[in-house]
Amino acid sequence: MQTVKNLKRFEDFSPAQRASMRYEVHEQLAAERVWGQAAEPFTDPEDLIRRSAEIVRISPDLGGNHFGIVSPHRDRYPGSADAISEQSYPYLLRPAHVLLQRICTRAHADIMDLIEAENFGFHNFAFSVTSLLRTTPYQEYLIAEGKLASEPHGAFRSSHCYGVAFDIDHSGGYVLVGEEWRPTNPDRNPEYWAVVRPVARLVLGQVLQELKSEGVINVIDEIPDGRGVFHVALLPASSDDDITKGMERV
Repeated sequence: MQTVKNLKRFEDFSPAQRASMRYEVHEQLAAERVWGQAAEPFTDPEDLIRRSAEIVRISPDLGGNHFGIVSPHRDRYPGSADAISEQSYPYLLRPAHVLLQRICTRAHADIMDLIEAENFGFHNFAFSVTSLLRTTPYQEYLIAEGKLASEPHGAFRSSHCYGVAFDIDHSGGYVLVGEEWRPTNPDRNPEYWAVVRPVARLVLGQVLQELKSEGVINVIDEIPDGRGVFHVALLPASSDDDITKGMERV
């Protein structure tokens, strides 16, 4: 299996490269911008309470739904003194939650077929979901911090602010070694990461592109040659039936 060289983070690229990457993402977000006119964003933490009937709290389960949550995960990292920087939450609207589960389950099955054919030294794999629901102030915070994120204003507001988008890390994940789940990325357990990353990226990318071709989702491969994610957004016209039919055709 081909190994993977160490990958750059967004901030490690030159200013010109970062500007080009921002432009590419901006262009690819066009399919999602109808959310800025068709739905109500989550503007502050109080919306989580007011709109509790619309959203589902996302619970990671590495061995069950095949994903863990890196961020947001309020119990994992020390809280910030800046309240706005904490306004990223493990919630999605119900159809987006269904989509996340089905994508990870479908891609996991194909990845395991490939893993079982090799002697990688681990027994299972799970994805890292790195971002779910964001409030509008949090999206503004990301922009101010120089992250690769879209402006949160008007029709350009990110689909993350509507609870219909999530990011799946394509440069990391988790592997089960014996009875222990271990994170894999260039910094932690790189010996496992080097062999699983090409497999996971290839299979997940294929599943997502099939769903995109069916008009169920929009997909952006952020930083394909670096430490990035597959940004996935449920398109406004998609229903549970659309998701089911799309997955059946993958």
